[in-house]
Parts: sequence; C-alpha cells; structure tokens
Amino acid sequence: MRKQDSNKRIYFPGLTGLRFLAAITVVFCHVEEFKYIFGIRETNTWNLHFFSLMGELAVTFFFVLSGFLITYLLLVEKEKTGTIAMKQFYMRRVLRIFPLYYFTVALGLFVFPHFGMLDFPHWTAEITGNFWLKVLMYAFFLSNLAAASIFPIPYAVHTWSIGVEEQFYLLWPFLVKYFKKTFSLLVGIIVVYLIVAKGFWYLDDLNTTFDTLGRENHNRLYQVLAGFFRFTRIDCMAIGGLGAYAIYLNQTKFLDFIFSKYFQLGLYGLVLTIFFTQTEFGYFTQEVYAILFALIILNIGNNKNTFFQLEHPAFKYLGKISYGLYMYNYLCVRLAIIVTQYFFGKNTLLGWQGNIMLYLLAVIFTTALAALSYEYFEKRFLRLKHRFTVVKSGEVFQPKVTEMEFPFVEKR
Repeated sequence: MRKQDSNKRIYFPGLTGLRFLAAITVVFCHVEEFKYIFGIRETNTWNLHFFSLMGELAVTFFFVLSGFLITYLLLVEKEKTGTIAMKQFYMRRVLRIFPLYYFTVALGLFVFPHFGMLDFPHWTAEITGNFWLKVLMYAFFLSNLAAASIFPIPYAVHTWSIGVEEQFYLLWPFLVKYFKKTFSLLVGIIVVYLIVAKGFWYLDDLNTTFDTLGRENHNRLYQVLAGFFRFTRIDCMAIGGLGAYAIYLNQTKFLDFIFSKYFQLGLYGLVLTIFFTQTEFGYFTQEVYAILFALIILNIGNNKNTFFQLEHPAFKYLGKISYGLYMYNYLCVRLAIIVTQYFFGKNTLLGWQGNIMLYLLAVIFTTALAALSYEYFEKRFLRLKHRFTVVKSGEVFQPKVTEMEFPFVEKR
C-alpha cells in the first residue's frame, strides 16, 4: 500500500493533470454540441457523435478517478484511526462541492433565463414548467434524476454528474467503514448495479415502439429509470475503488504486470483504437472504458516508469481549477458561440477560421472564469478544509510492502 506518516500527505503524481484533460474534453464536447443546437452544423454527423461519446467518456473518467481517490483515502483513514470520521468527511465534501454547485444552479434557474442572449432553443422556454419541482431536485443533488426525467435546464443540466458524485459521497464512507471485506463490497456493488441498471435499460428498449414517422415512443417509467441509471454510474466508481484497493494492498504481481512497458503500449494502443473508431460495447460501453481508465490511472499515478508525466506546474494548476472548468463551461461555450457568430454570422458553417476562433474563445473564457472563481470564490471555502482533515493529501507518499495478494485475501 501507499502510506504517509503523520507529517506527510498522500499524493498520486499526474492525476491532477488527468483531471484537467478530462475537464477540457467536456468543453470540446459541448462546443460541438452547441454548434448543432445553434444551427451552425448541417446535420447530426459523425463529428457530433464522436464528440458526444468523448464527453460521456470524460465524465466516466471523472467517476473512476473519484472512486479511486476517495476509496484509497478512506481505506488509509480506516487503517490509521480504526474508523472513518463521518462528520469530517462530509464537511470536506461540503466545502469543496456545495459553494460552486449552488452558485451555478442558482444562475441557471434564477438569473440566466432572464437574459435573452443566453436563450437555448426550446430549452429556456421549458424552465417554467414544474419550476419548483426542478428547484427541489437540484437543491437536493438529484440533478441526475432531473436530467433523466424533465426537460434540460440550460447552464444547470450538466450538474447531473455532481449529483451522482454527491450520492456516491453520501454512501461510500458508510460502506467502507462498516464492511470488512472491501473487495467483496466493490464487486457486489458492480454486480448489483449491472443487474438493475442494465435491466431497466433493456426493459426500456423492449418497450420502445415507433410511429409511422419513425419517432420513438417510450414507456415513461422505464425511460426515466433507464436514463437515471445511465447517468448514475456507481459501478464505474466501484471500478476505480478496485484500483485503489490494489494499490492499498500493494499487489506487486498485479502491479508489476500492468506497469510493464509492453502492457502500457497495449493499453494505450487499445484505448486510442477503440476510441477513434468510436467502438461501443452495447449496454457495457461505460464499464469497458472504466476498466481501461482505471488501468491508466494506476499507471500514471503509481508507476515510476509511466509513459506520461503530467506534473508540469501548468497541468497541476489547471487540474486544481478543473471543477470550475466543468461547472462554467456551459456559460463560456455559449458566450464563445455568441462572439464567433457576431463575426461569422448566424446559422452558417464556420469554416476552419471560425472553428479555430470558437475553440480558442471557449477554452480562454472557461479557463479564465474558472481561475477567477478558484482564486476569489472557491479558495475561501477550501482554506477551511484543514480543520476537518484526517488523512492529508497533496505531497509525495511512501510505499509500504505487504505480502497479501489481490483480490483473494482481505486486509485485516
């Protein structure tokens, strides 16, 4: 396992940089999505599908990374103190997540709908329907259920992933604290999720009919439940947790195998091949990619011979502000669209010059706003986290060797 002494912090090199890459990938996805929404693409082409898949996988990567980091920290805390301090855990999450989440949701629900220039076709007009139900869903971090059951809310709909994260944080410390067999717990979560989630997805497909115009007609209950579980990828977090468990027990045979240069070549080659060929795996697309992402996280965060070093100060800082990159990107991409259309006209294809301008503006606007938010808003709350810290994170950790073999032997 990796273990710190009382004065050192746990730190996995490169993972902050990976967080940034995932966040900027979501920005690129939304650029292409917004081009289609605002009429500056001809049709729903390969390009849009490619970027849509890329955005979905970026969020899945976030889920795997969250599962890895939180599971590892909880396991270390449980070993170090004999328990898990629930209040401290939740306060750390509150200070990190709540301020920016509620700020973004408040803007999306109460402020931006009153600015005509920020309207989304069809979306903005739907905000007033069942308005207070929507407010309640977002207030209680049920944004994933809202995304599956009601019309998308501009500038707030993307917070569905934050809802999933918060539901994960609500349950995870209890499960790690009270279950002795961590491996069995993680595998059990994956199996139960796959049965329930894929079952509802199958029932939705089975009960979908088509009218004479080819439009889909869904059973509403199955549609909502299938959508909810497609968003709520708890199994991907558990897959990340399995990676953390392997590191925690320092499974040298397994780790030496996946850390070899040949495995890395095969891993990255496979990921690039299936990604750029838009290969999907039916009901299990996210899970297959989640396993590959977990292997990448293990390599970059723990392998001294990793092919990719993401420890440049720029990567580390951009990773720190990645929460803001994600939360503000809807607004910033919309502003980039407005400025680009001012110069190139509305409802037209942009050409390469317009696309370069659009992408540059989207990245610049999002990064600038995220940095300002981090420095002058989020830091005010983050400075308080040390009061609730049990296991510190942020510096290099030291390895501790164990003879236990993953996954057949549980750590006592």
